[in-house]
Amino acid sequence: MEQELAKMMKKFNNSPDFAKFELLDKLGNEQKNQNLVDFLIQVSENDKYYKIRIKAIMTVTKFEDSDIAQKLSELYAYERDRNVRLAITESLGDMSTSDTDEMLLNISKNDLNDVVRSAALRKLHERKKLKKAVMRKLILETIKNDHDVYPRQIALSIIPKYANQTVYTALKTIFDEETKFKMRSLLYKTLAEVATKLDKEIDVDEPIKPKEEPIKKRKRRKKKKDKEAEEHLFF
Repeated sequence: MEQELAKMMKKFNNSPDFAKFELLDKLGNEQKNQNLVDFLIQVSENDKYYKIRIKAIMTVTKFEDSDIAQKLSELYAYERDRNVRLAITESLGDMSTSDTDEMLLNISKNDLNDVVRSAALRKLHERKKLKKAVMRKLILETIKNDHDVYPRQIALSIIPKYANQTVYTALKTIFDEETKFKMRSLLYKTLAEVATKLDKEIDVDEPIKPKEEPIKKRKRRKKKKDKEAEEHLFF
């Protein structure tokens, strides 16, 4: 078996990229066996081209089991390419094995890329394996604490599915503390949706877009500040 795997890897590594894609497509239709799984995991980990690694990850996911989920989790831990981490996250989310939830939780909180964190959060919601109380807490923490806009947007789109009075109260607090108009607008729309689900009236005012200062006026003020700064240098 090891010799067969070595031959397969050697042939694969010496092939052009288009041939690698074709081979992975073909292997995805084969009967599952350990030799095939090991080969796909090796490609997922070692190929120099990230698109080939992603294709191998998507292919091995078709043969899902707890061992494959564990292998992909281990690959994620050392992977630097955000596109590959995203592919691993999506693949783990598509697996029916329950032991991937802890990994997805970790990704949703700690991955350095906002798109990857958002994907993990979305997959946890779609899987519906975590208790609602756990999901509520995770989503609200994302809305309140995440430093990027995209994960907060994804969390706001999901939170109405977990609506209760605690959610409404928490969103009100976040709304009151938010300073950016666009995010306040998103929070208001979500509060309105949650209020409707709870059959209650929303009790916050819709944010009003601040008037933008005319460009000429802004330029004049900037010139004045620059001039004042220059004058200050002489004293």
